[in-house]
Parts: sequence; structure tokens; C-alpha cells
Amino acid sequence: MASRVTIHVGTPKSGTTYLQAVLFGNKDRLREHGVLLPARRADDHALAAIGMRDGPGSTYADRWDAMLAETAAWDGPAIVTNEWFAMATPERTAEAVRRLGEAGEVHVVVTARDLVDLVPAAWQETLKLGDSTQIDEFVDKLDQPDFRWGWWDTDPAEVLSRWAPHVPPARLHLVTIPPRGAPPDLLWHRFAEACDVDAGWCSTQVRFARQSLSVEAARLLQLAGPRLLDAIEATPPPWSGPRRWIQRHLSHGILQKHRGGRITMSPSNVAVVRARSEGSLAAIKASGCLVHGDLTDLTSSPLPAGAVHPDDVPDAVVLDLALDVIAAQLAQARRVANRAPKPPPARPTTRPVATPRPADDAGVTSWRRVLGAARRSLRRDAGRSS
Repeated sequence: MASRVTIHVGTPKSGTTYLQAVLFGNKDRLREHGVLLPARRADDHALAAIGMRDGPGSTYADRWDAMLAETAAWDGPAIVTNEWFAMATPERTAEAVRRLGEAGEVHVVVTARDLVDLVPAAWQETLKLGDSTQIDEFVDKLDQPDFRWGWWDTDPAEVLSRWAPHVPPARLHLVTIPPRGAPPDLLWHRFAEACDVDAGWCSTQVRFARQSLSVEAARLLQLAGPRLLDAIEATPPPWSGPRRWIQRHLSHGILQKHRGGRITMSPSNVAVVRARSEGSLAAIKASGCLVHGDLTDLTSSPLPAGAVHPDDVPDAVVLDLALDVIAAQLAQARRVANRAPKPPPARPTTRPVATPRPADDAGVTSWRRVLGAARRSLRRDAGRSS
């Protein structure tokens, strides 16, 4: 039985990719120190989160069951991590804590980011799946309870409120994302503290894909979204096609390399989101959870210098980036073609004509006739004797 089970539940766009890269990049080191990171990869935790969230009998419920079984069999602390746990309903969080409690003492960790920074990051994630919603329209949807990127799973106070009834405040942890310009490993140190892990056990020199796009790249995706969906013949849901081609291939593989301006909202929506951050901060303080970091990190982020509203990106800039994308696609297609194995030589479609045997000379032919006659005579003699 595990001595302690830490479940890191997000929120999304709050440094989760980086933290998971550190954890899985040091999986063996953690195990040497007695800390279990169950399953093999971060994707396994994502599927387990879906299984937990969707409940018994769902497609990935067995992944959640397997993770619980592995954790229960471990003699020491264990860490489970995925931002999709943030989307769980109160009923599912209660069940998750109950089942995790059979494996060990449950601690819940929520990572939190200033919502003024988080909202543009969340908006661009929808673009990576072919959506074309304008950013200020996106902000208007955040109050909708069924909206995938709504306050339900992006506001840390909302997420805490669904887990807090099932664990005491001393086992409910909130980790704040450090402000821009802070030491790059500060987030890891805060998170490790919340997990009761020695930060020095893990190297933070890990490779992970940074997923943020420039405002120019986001504007290009927004304008091209419907055409991109048509190009891959996808009408979401399901998301497998857009996730593979628009998110991973185009956004992360090509557009992410573009270094441009940062994204901002309209001044009125900045004020709306800032007010939401203030209300969230008050609720977090009232929850009594343990804070790792500084709560002012959640409300004090200045707008990025030179940030641009996506609607204000000049068409000429978008066109220039689109031309770069075309060139990058052609270069990639050429590389793929050069790596492809050469096809085997074509087989003949008609049977080859037999080559006539050269004519024997008279001596060879006569000896063949003599030998043939001898074989026939021997067979006749053998037949008579039998």
C-alpha cells in the first residue's frame, strides 16, 4: 500500500507540460528514491484521467483501474498527474478520492496561473483543433458550464471547490505559477514541495515541446480553421484528426517555431478576466488550502510588453507567415520523399519466352539416344523379373 498518493489535477495551461516532462524524464530516479510514477508515459495518465472522469464502463475505465492497482501495490509515495482531472464532476472527484484512499493517504495538488495569462493560451488551444472563434467571443463563452475551456476547469478556485469536500485542507495544495522572468526551475521546486519530494532528486534539464504560438500564428490558424478541417476531412468530434494534423503537425511542428508578438484581449475583456482572478483569489484564501508560492502571482501579471490583439495583426503579416508555411510544408514533403524506400523493380506482366536451347552436335545427340535406349531396356528387364 502506498504511504501517500498525490494526484495533480491541473489546471490546464498552468505549467503541466513542463512538470510532466520533469517527472517522466526522471521516472527512474524517482523510483530509486522510493517514489512511484505509475504506468509508462504521460499519455497513460491522460487516458486514466479520461477513464476516471467518464466512469465505470467507459472506454478508458480500465486504464484508471490499472493505475489504481499499480499504486495500491507500491510501498511508498506515488504521484498521478494530468490536467484533465480538472474536468471531473463532484461525483467523480468523490469516487476518485475514495478509490485513491484505498491505496494511500490522498493529497490533491492544483497548479494555478494568472487568468489574464491563461485565457489567451487557452484560446489558442481551440485554434489548434480547427476552431475559428475570435478571442473576445471566446471570453464571452467562459461562463458557459458546458464550454470545454470555461471557468469550470480553468479557474483554480472552481477546481479546488470540487476536490476540497473530500480531503482536509492540510492535504489540499495550490501551486502558483511564477511570474515571467522568475528562475526557470522555480515552478518545479514549488511543485516538488507540494508533493513532498526532494526537488534535487530530479534534473530539470529535460526536453519538452513548448506549445505557445505567436499572435501572428494564432491569427493565421483562426482565419484558416474551417479550410484546415475541410482539408483533413474532419468534423469534430472526434478530435483525433485535428489533433494529429492541425495541432501536432502544423501548430507544434511548424507554426510554433515562429517568433512573433504575444496575444492580448481587448481592454474591456482584460478587466473582466482580471475581476475573475480577484474573485478566484478570495475563494482560494477561504478554502484554507496550503499554498506553495505567492498568491499575488495570480493577480499581478502585467500585460506582456508589445502584446497585440489578434484582430490587429496586418493581413500582409499573416500572408507572409502563410508563405513561410507553404515553403516549410514543401521542404518537409521533400524530406519525407527522400527518406521513403525505393520501390522494388516491377515484375514482368507477361511470362518470359523460353530461350531455345542451342542445337547439339551430332556426337552428343547420338550418345543421348544410346543412353535413353539403355534405360528403357533395363526397365523392361526389371518388369519381366518381377
